[in-house]
Parts: sequence; C-alpha cells; structure tokens
Amino acid sequence: MAFNKRLDSIFPGMGVGFRNDASFLQTGLAMTTAGSPQTWPIPAAGLLAPTCSAGRIRLKVYNGAGTTPTVTDIIVQAKDGTNTILLGGGFLHPNVGVLISATQWLEFEFEFVIDVATTAGAGGGSIGQLLASVGGASTLSVITTMTGAGGTASLDIDLVPLI
Repeated sequence: MAFNKRLDSIFPGMGVGFRNDASFLQTGLAMTTAGSPQTWPIPAAGLLAPTCSAGRIRLKVYNGAGTTPTVTDIIVQAKDGTNTILLGGGFLHPNVGVLISATQWLEFEFEFVIDVATTAGAGGGSIGQLLASVGGASTLSVITTMTGAGGTASLDIDLVPLI
C-alpha cells in the first residue's frame, strides 16, 4: 500500500506543533518496580483532540529511590481504537539497564510520523494505515519496565503533535 502521510511533511522542520498541557503533558508519574511493566496512556484519560499522525515525544525518568531502580525497557505505541502501531523511535532496549538515582536520570526524545488511510472505511494492519474515520492516533501509550528491589522513580511525558 502507498504512503499517504509522506516523510517530507516533517521537513525542512517539524512544522507547527500543538501545545495543550492539559492533554499532552504529564509530570511526576510514580514508576515502581512492583507494578512493572506499567502503561501510561496519553492523554491520561479520554482521547487526543485533535488526533495526530506526526509529532515528537519526550520522556524523562528521574528521582530514583529504593534499591537500584533500573529502566530496562520503554515502548511507545499509537492507537486509533482498533489498530496499534509500535513506534520504532519509541523503543529503548538498552543492553545494560539505565540506573536511575538522585544524580543520574534518563532523557529520551524522538519524532514520529504514522500513516492514515484517506478513503472512508479504509485502514488497518493489512494496508499499514490507521483508520480514515478516526484520522490519526486517538491515543498513545508509554510502556515502561523497571527493575530493582522496591525501586521507584518519576516519569514525565511531553507530546507535541503536528497540526
């Protein structure tokens, strides 16, 4: 299937980003090793408005406490309510986990572009495009895995979709 959202739509710059802290910014989320892996939806409740098909995401894991809180995995997904896309730039699988402490933390940022069908009723994994009826990702999720005995950390998430 052909691309509908072309790569040149993010060049020479990312374009115009949309800031909405009520929906796209989450700070001080409580990560724990006990509940690992943990899933953090974007937005925290409801659906993205507007939906998005390109943008940037920044993650920060900091404020480690307990015994050796170590980030071993981060995966970011985009969904339209039916289909799920694993965003390749949103994979962090370090060979050696990243220790989070009072003096060491993790910053992770990436841009993404995802395809959306243009024909009503079209979309899905068989053609590699989100549903045209939705118009883009209606939610994103950050999935974190952290190890360590009783380890905790804080997570900040910042999404800037293109409009």
